Amino acid sequence: GDAPLAPGARGDPCMTIAVMVEKSAGKVGSRGDTFCVWKLSDLARGSTTIGLFLFGDAAMVSWKELPGTVFVIINPRLLPPKEGSERSERTLCVEKRDQLQRIGEASDFGVCRGIRQTGEKCGAWVNVGESEYCSYHAAAALRRLNQQAAGAKGRGGKGAARPAGGAAVGAAAG
Repeated sequence: GDAPLAPGARGDPCMTIAVMVEKSAGKVGSRGDTFCVWKLSDLARGSTTIGLFLFGDAAMVSWKELPGTVFVIINPRLLPPKEGSERSERTLCVEKRDQLQRIGEASDFGVCRGIRQTGEKCGAWVNVGESEYCSYHAAAALRRLNQQAAGAKGRGGKGAARPAGGAAVGAAAG
């Protein structure tokens, strides 16, 4: 069979649309060049992020962009996995300003409203169309709700929390 080609390897334009969900501060590489790293997502539940390294003109003009911005990434270079790394995250690279086109803001992008044990805001990115809380804080809230419901049941209350039209959350099947 044919070996898979890197994006744009045949000279065909390769484009992807994604939301920038995280970004690093500017860094200086081993050759003295400035770069930054973004995390890109489609905001779908359970999706993994894709890393995007920005070098050259792309890094110089994009430093002020904020998480939640939607971009078209044109003819990015696919970087090989980092040597010795077990991570499977894909990583792309752009160097020219015209490889990165800002097309808008993601209306479903938000930041988790949960509070960490330190008292600080969580800050993890979320799809607010699905939840205002990251999976960790949503699960913690559900556990607290079920504990309160179990306590109320012991005092003559109605029992475990139930989603609309569904079985008791956390209840055993059967």
